[in-house]
Amino acid sequence: MGNICSVTISCDAIFSRCVQCFITKASYISQLEDNLVRLQSELQKLIHTRNDVLSRVIFGERPLKMKRTDQVQGWLSRVQAAENQVAELQKLKDEETQKLCFGGYCSNNCKSSYNFGKRVHKMLQDVTCLQREGDFKNVAEKIPEAPVDEIPIDPTIVGLPSTFDKVWTCLGDQQAGIIGLYGMRGVGKTTLLTQINNKFLDTPNDFDVVLWVVVSKDQKLEMIQETIGKRIGLLDCSWKTKRLEEKALDIFKVLSQKRFVLLLDDIWERVDLIKVGVPLPSPKISSKIVFTSRFNEVCSHMEAHKQFRVECLAHEEAWKLFRMKVGRETLDNDPDILEIACEIEKEKGKFLVQTSVGLTETLEIEKWEGVKRMSLMENQIDNLFQIPSCPDLLTLFLNKTSLKMINNDFFRFMPSLKVLNLSSNILWAEFPLGISRLVSLQHLDLSGTGIKELPDELKALANLRCLNLGHMYRLHRVPRRLISSFAKLCIFRLSNWELGPVGENILSGGGEYLTEQEKHHSNPITNTATNNQTQKTNCSRLKVLFCPTLEKLPPDYNIVERKIVYLLEELEREDPPT
Repeated sequence: MGNICSVTISCDAIFSRCVQCFITKASYISQLEDNLVRLQSELQKLIHTRNDVLSRVIFGERPLKMKRTDQVQGWLSRVQAAENQVAELQKLKDEETQKLCFGGYCSNNCKSSYNFGKRVHKMLQDVTCLQREGDFKNVAEKIPEAPVDEIPIDPTIVGLPSTFDKVWTCLGDQQAGIIGLYGMRGVGKTTLLTQINNKFLDTPNDFDVVLWVVVSKDQKLEMIQETIGKRIGLLDCSWKTKRLEEKALDIFKVLSQKRFVLLLDDIWERVDLIKVGVPLPSPKISSKIVFTSRFNEVCSHMEAHKQFRVECLAHEEAWKLFRMKVGRETLDNDPDILEIACEIEKEKGKFLVQTSVGLTETLEIEKWEGVKRMSLMENQIDNLFQIPSCPDLLTLFLNKTSLKMINNDFFRFMPSLKVLNLSSNILWAEFPLGISRLVSLQHLDLSGTGIKELPDELKALANLRCLNLGHMYRLHRVPRRLISSFAKLCIFRLSNWELGPVGENILSGGGEYLTEQEKHHSNPITNTATNNQTQKTNCSRLKVLFCPTLEKLPPDYNIVERKIVYLLEELEREDPPT
């Protein structure tokens, strides 16, 4: 005989569940109109909350490198979707409510009203939930720093691929933690460093951050710390009040946890990286430091593991850059440009221009050999102690430097020199007698210098055609008969000199010894141009400017023959007595 299993089910419980299910479903229809009103009301509240959150987001994103949080962005997207869905339901509202009957408790189309009512009920729950979720503590967060900041670069750069490839390969060498790039100004060191920086943008690498710092001549550790601190997120109100050592500790704590590349541009002397707070690269700290400098010795002072000299453009690359910059159309329309370029090309290696490259001393002796034209203007050269041998040198520009002293033998081996420009060297006061040996010299510019007197030995410059002594405020002595000894002199400029002692000096007395010249800011003591036949022999052009007390010219000054180009209004010619 088998066992009998008895299951007792409460009829009341089943009935209760059935009724509850029916009432819930029926409520989708019976409460449809009320739910539609509530939905519209809750949606308006949600929109107000959304607008408040957006205002906070806009305010929070105002500081640079801040963005809205993902949570906020997701919520705003869901709110927008809910608003669209409610709009769709509102379009069907009239059509669906017209189907209701018996005071809204029943429908002529129960299935349609039921489905629509269910959607409205679900939407009402979603909108209410979104309203509760809109209470955010933080709406914006700091944007993570990009590993590399792109630096703009001239797209026409040529001539650096070879050096770039060597340096880039070196960055993968574990033994080369510090890399130095050196070379004269203008050869492309900064451009090369920029290319290295930008290469990290599109090349997979293991570095966490690339730092770019411009150091320059007036380097200050505080400024280097400022740039690094800002880049790694340390720059805030408290940072500015910290001492150098405290900032260094903060920088060290951050960088010691990262693999970094530090690019230092334009170093003039050793930078104490320990004081800055930068961890020095080592086999355990596989970071890199790359710097540029004009001076090779700086590479040694920085203890660079690898050094690369950045050279001037090669011949082919220079021509390529020339054509790119000038343009094909310009070359076709103006053949003179190409002709000039070809003339320069014929003189390959005979021009040496190092203008504004930060030189503090002259070039190595061997670099002078074979050069025909040299410009060292606008550098920081303060003395010329070397004795270069350059028999072919024709032109030498040493103007606008920091020149104070010139060795008397500096010009000893420049027999062919024709043009010498030493102007705008106000600190230079002692005239070197060696210039008197330049027998081929035709143009000598001493304007704006601190020279106090000219020596008698200058009479040896028999081929001199142009002498500029303008704005020599300290000049007080020019020997008599010095100027007239220059038989070939065509242009002589003298202005703003200092009244000198009486004697064999054309700058003393009333100016009666002042001869072949263009008179600028002339000596106010004299009011009549002198009558000296010797003076007028070689004078083919006379310009009289800013001489308010000069009233007359002597009778034998033939104004027409001498081509006097400019006179003051009150100046008159004195006729000889009859």
